[in-house]
Amino acid sequence: MERDEINDHHPASKQSKAAGKYLSPQQALNQHGSKLTLQQNWENSEHHLRPNDVLYSPNARPHQLPLRTAGILGKGDTSQVFKALDHKTGAHVALKIIRNEDHLQIDAEQEVSILTQLKNNVNVVEILDSFQFRNHSCIVFELLARNLSRLKIYTPTVSPSLSQEQIVHGDLNLENILLKQEYRDEIKVIDFGSSLFLNEEGSTSPYLQGCAYRAPELILGIEYGTPVDMWAVGCVVVELFTGQKLVPGEDEQDQMACILEVLGKPPKGYLQKATRAKEFFSDKNNMIPAYCEEKTKKNGKKILVPKRKESGKIRGPPGTTDLELVLGMQGAVKPVFLDFVKRCLHWVPEARLKPSQALAHPWIRKMSSKSLTKNGTVGGGGGGAFAGNVAA
Repeated sequence: MERDEINDHHPASKQSKAAGKYLSPQQALNQHGSKLTLQQNWENSEHHLRPNDVLYSPNARPHQLPLRTAGILGKGDTSQVFKALDHKTGAHVALKIIRNEDHLQIDAEQEVSILTQLKNNVNVVEILDSFQFRNHSCIVFELLARNLSRLKIYTPTVSPSLSQEQIVHGDLNLENILLKQEYRDEIKVIDFGSSLFLNEEGSTSPYLQGCAYRAPELILGIEYGTPVDMWAVGCVVVELFTGQKLVPGEDEQDQMACILEVLGKPPKGYLQKATRAKEFFSDKNNMIPAYCEEKTKKNGKKILVPKRKESGKIRGPPGTTDLELVLGMQGAVKPVFLDFVKRCLHWVPEARLKPSQALAHPWIRKMSSKSLTKNGTVGGGGGGAFAGNVAA
């Protein structure tokens, strides 16, 4: 905010006991060491907040105090997330600021709508407020611990209510699964910026999920639904266990090759509804992938051989890399864990585990039991996260 705006809205230099040392509005503006004014910083689609910048919701009541930034938590293509001090409560919150582009503002409205509908979900980040500032959509969330990627003993599961509400998260990955408290096994899913309500006709948009977590139906242009999130859960589980991405494709072509190498060919007839099948399969009927060529051995047997590439990794033919080998502990991985992963990563969306089935799976129940024994409570209200050795 500019000085005159702050002085109009901000009770001058009142100190919050919970907040500790308070910087006056003028100090906050002068500490940046930049020649740009706050107004100039917000005039383009990229916002440039700095420590101690002050934001105020124009719809806030007079007795409410503004938010003061304390540092950046993360940055993506469409938004930035800052740690901020809420002067009304004295608590720190997470402040997400979306770039001021028309289509992103629409996405922000959708995100607020979805989070409002999921407000009572114990495994979804709690939305505290939303407002417009300098033509940017701003969303305020509870502040969560960062981040799950270092905690390999955790196994996230998608909350059943996402599926029940016909909501696709669309971007489940390690960065978007956080801890409610740093030393507890309660998790919350964040970043619903790519999320959507499914319409009755379904959708075939390929612009969901990061490449390494993208379900095959999204790549191939097949109608998708909530099972894309369960595919992502399978990828996250493997990544937690191995420390490596399961299918680390460099692009969509390579991603499909990685999936085929580990899971083998899809079931017969799977490609009939794939609008992009020709981009990934040279022979759709026989399901010969584009990255392979068919050769005939001396005994007359036909085999698939990877084509030579000028750059990038050469992927093996379909089904040549066993999932157990990918997990890195052949013979040591318990069948119940392997079964859970395989059922998350089924080619056919309808055949994948549903969230409610995942929570009832023997492996998840075992992890839940271990968590209950260790902490006296099941993380995330019964299905959010479970402590224990994932291969146990």
